[in-house]
Amino acid sequence: EQAHASKSIKNNLKVSELLTDPSYAYQSKRCQAILDQARTDRQAIRASNPGRFRVKPTLAERCLREPLQSDSNPQDWFMKSFDSRSRSVTSITNKSNSIKYQSRNGSGVLLKKNSLSLARL
Repeated sequence: EQAHASKSIKNNLKVSELLTDPSYAYQSKRCQAILDQARTDRQAIRASNPGRFRVKPTLAERCLREPLQSDSNPQDWFMKSFDSRSRSVTSITNKSNSIKYQSRNGSGVLLKKNSLSLARL
């Protein structure tokens, strides 16, 4: 179990250190060093076991689908991924628009037929 900040200061800052150098500047500097070490330890633990701490991937980690090849140019990779993304998005929107358009035409045709048949009666 990981100790909290106050507990880590208490465990790591010895009374003998305070007696040999009682200056406030030394104590605050030492406490800050202990807190920084505790923070880096916690970050290392979270990075090594992300499932335990429910660490979500960053935006860059989520967006990067495949690593860059060492022989390829980053601009070429970006343009290639942008072109494929734009094509897939437009094809999806065109399909959804055509479905909506067909359903509107279908209901309009039914309404016209019903109104014509009612007018004849």
